[in-house]
Order: sequence, then structure tokens, then C-alpha cells
Amino acid sequence: MKHKAFIRRVGFGIRPEEKLPHDPLNWAKSQMKITPKLIWPGKLYSEKEMIDIRVDFQLEEDKIQETEKSPAKAKIMKTKLYRRTGFKFFEQYELAIRHHQAVHGDQPVFERFWHFWGNHFAIVDKNKLPVFNTGPMQREQLRPLMTGKFADMVYNMTLTWPMIKSLDNFKSAGPNS
Repeated sequence: MKHKAFIRRVGFGIRPEEKLPHDPLNWAKSQMKITPKLIWPGKLYSEKEMIDIRVDFQLEEDKIQETEKSPAKAKIMKTKLYRRTGFKFFEQYELAIRHHQAVHGDQPVFERFWHFWGNHFAIVDKNKLPVFNTGPMQREQLRPLMTGKFADMVYNMTLTWPMIKSLDNFKSAGPNS
């Protein structure tokens, strides 16, 4: 396989001003030794902050559900809640962080694998988990684990709060499970 094709397949390629590495395999391996710092210029919401935001959001949404009897008014109130709390914002924000890191980061192989493992350790779309918790989980839990042992990464990722909530098998009980 040609060097350029290899570099594009295992990473996001090299920048126009960069020289093609003489040994692409070692170039790729060297990028998986340390976790690069995130270079996002905006705010990075922590996992704790997002759990708090999610809880506040859920409480307000539940209150609307309980108090508003008109489905049309409830829908309007929920739309306002979604705008005020960033419900429609956080998923796109996290995608922008990942994209920015892939384009501007110095370790394109690491970033490519972050995308891969992030997709692998996806969480189920229930209780608004993906909206509020996927990004911080992947930034704070997954990224640091990627430079270690595979078994440790899998084990520790399954013990993260969003993954435990996602894998709780709440529908896996009873006669139709």
C-alpha cells in the first residue's frame, strides 16, 4: 500500500505543509502513545456539568408533562425548554469539537481512532443520554483510555455512568424479553 493511502486510512491524512513520513507505520504508532490535549477554543462542558444540566432539563420536562394537559401547549412549552436549555445544541456542539480536533489536532491517527471507539461505545437513545452525556463521556473517559490496554479500555468504558444507564436492560425482563 502506498504511504499516502495508508496515512489516509489510519488517520485523517497529513496537512498540506507536512512532509510525508518515511516510516508511516511508526508515524501512526507514535500517535497512540499519549493522549493529545483538546484544542477546542470554546467551553468544554464536564461530565458532571452535563449530568446536572440533564437532571435540571428532565425535571422541567417532567413538570410540563404533569401540569400541561393540552398536547399543543405542552409541545410549545417543550420547544421553549429545548431552546433555553440547549437540548438541540449539545449534540452539534460535541460533533463540532470532534471535527475541530480532527482537522486541527497534531495526532490524526489518535483522532481517527477516537471517532472509531466513540462510535463503538455508543449509548442508547433513552432518557436523553446521548444528547447530554456522550460527548463528555468520550472526552473524559474514552480518550485517556485509548493509549492503554484494550481490555482496560473496554472494562472501564462499560463502568461509566452513561454506559451503565444505557446497558441497564430495563426492557430485558419478563415474558417478551
